[in-house]
Amino acid sequence: MRQTSFASRGKYKFILFPLCFALALTLLGGTIMFLWNWLMPTIFGLTTLSFWQAIGLFILARLLFSGKGFRGGRGSFGGRNFGKHTQKDREKWMRMSCNERRAWFKQRGFHRGSSFPSQHDFTSDATEAENDRPGNE
Repeated sequence: MRQTSFASRGKYKFILFPLCFALALTLLGGTIMFLWNWLMPTIFGLTTLSFWQAIGLFILARLLFSGKGFRGGRGSFGGRNFGKHTQKDREKWMRMSCNERRAWFKQRGFHRGSSFPSQHDFTSDATEAENDRPGNE
């Protein structure tokens, strides 16, 4: 049995990759076109799609819903690992006093009752002594 070197196997990737990409794109576009033309005109009264419109719809949906284009990854928010906190982050948060947490929220522009940044000041009716008691850590 003849063994091929790594370099000779690598050159086939330049041939196989474009062929596999073209095949996947054709299957994907055809599937989207088939499903759209089968369901959407009947259910919603929309017009049918051509193959290239189906490919464009796939690209548009990929850009809108993945947030990273074709690079893959963990979804939206630009790869900032939204909601992915490490144990170190949790421990740091647990060590913060109530005033440090308040300053953290104020620095980022959050206010009570909303998860979106705002221009409002983060104010509280609690006194300094109430915030520093052991239960507020």
